Amino acid sequence: MKEKTINPKWQKLKYFGGGVGVGFLLLGLAISTGAKNIPETLTPPGPTKSSQGQSSPAPETQLKIEGEVRDIFDNPRKDAIVIIKEIDKQSVTDEKGQFQFSNVPDRNYVILEAHHGEELCSRRIEIRSDTETVEEVTTNNVTRKTVKVSEPLILENPHIKVEAFLCERVDDCTPVNRFEEEAPRIPVDIGTIWCFVRVFGRPGYEKGKKTEITYLWYYNGKLVRSYTQEVGFNLAARGWRTYAFKNLHGRIGTWRLEIVAKHRQLASLSFETY
Repeated sequence: MKEKTINPKWQKLKYFGGGVGVGFLLLGLAISTGAKNIPETLTPPGPTKSSQGQSSPAPETQLKIEGEVRDIFDNPRKDAIVIIKEIDKQSVTDEKGQFQFSNVPDRNYVILEAHHGEELCSRRIEIRSDTETVEEVTTNNVTRKTVKVSEPLILENPHIKVEAFLCERVDDCTPVNRFEEEAPRIPVDIGTIWCFVRVFGRPGYEKGKKTEITYLWYYNGKLVRSYTQEVGFNLAARGWRTYAFKNLHGRIGTWRLEIVAKHRQLASLSFETY
């Protein structure tokens, strides 16, 4: 059998190739061994990128609105009907004149309308400025907020009004020497100025209620006297008659008399002394 002769050049390549193969084998083993020595880090499950980019929905807010209905004399009005105009909700006042609405969707304002027979009231209520927060509780992503209207709803009665004018005196509920001008000039030596007053309203309205009016006397813009009087109503066309008076004490200047109920100005008269 004929022996094959290997070219020395190829002999070098043979050894080189074997060395390269062994080298790659050792490198692979080293990497494998190193990888086994790296401790495993456990990452807790968390939101994916898509869930991280989404914010949680804001809690839904439901309002409970409470308030009171009164008349101009500050009497609570029972059985007054109150509605929220925008959403057609209705409530009826109790004996204390109180009403409430539940499950009202959150909003910036409501328009409350109240009526009791011919007495009416309509007011826009700004939730953030015209109410006080009584309670606020959040459960199951729903916030229930109770607010109370700061000022009562005041029913205006179209039949209640006051007529008043200045005069020199009142004798037996009859005015004497009435000052006809709107803002008369009156000599200070008159001593005392009188005001004749007639109150009009449906008879019986005052039953079970307080019906008081207050006289406010101002001199040069400063309040110098006030007092309160109980009034009534009757069937007579001339109304329920009364009067007020003020000693001028020789003071020269501008005067004003305001006749008011608790929640309404009924009349205002001005005059000047010289």
